[in-house]
Amino acid sequence: EQSSASTEISRSIDQVAAGARDVSGSVTTIQHITETTRTEAMSVSSASKDLETQSTRLTHTVEKFVQNVQAV
Repeated sequence: EQSSASTEISRSIDQVAAGARDVSGSVTTIQHITETTRTEAMSVSSASKDLETQSTRLTHTVEKFVQNVQAV
């Protein structure tokens, strides 16, 4: 009876260890995905700022063009 209890305890410990490894692997995967998402979000933010700058320049250029056309 003691031997079967020891075997059951050993099996339970093995299951817990396997579960802990699975959780650890999942955490590592989530960390990687989070870092990738952060990097991509920064790229989108940078592109958005660039687009805003270009849009502002284009607006000013078109306004100057319209003013020049009206002045003629």
